Amino acid sequence: QIIHISGDDQVLSNLYENAQAFIFPSLYEGFGLPIIEAMSYHCPVLLSSIDVFKEIAENSACYFEPNSPESIKDAIEKLVYSESKKNDLKNKGFELIKKFTWESCSKKTLKIYNKII
Repeated sequence: QIIHISGDDQVLSNLYENAQAFIFPSLYEGFGLPIIEAMSYHCPVLLSSIDVFKEIAENSACYFEPNSPESIKDAIEKLVYSESKKNDLKNKGFELIKKFTWESCSKKTLKIYNKII
């Protein structure tokens, strides 16, 4: 069952803060900003085991095979039934996001633009 919720940033932050986990079963992404957003709210993340997600989240997430319902189910169960695992991912994620700042993003973007010019 899929539920669509309308809202604003306050609703979104409330969802992140009260969720058991943020689950991102994507097959392809360019970056994955919602991962960083979820981590900023101390929400543990479960991600597809695609390269870009592993590069972003490193060891601060649980991974699953996105084409395997069994793998997704196992990852959810392992996280939901383990308070220590949830807390570990919350802490690791919150530390990890410190390296993703808008200042860092702008410097890296400028560096790329300068190479092109």
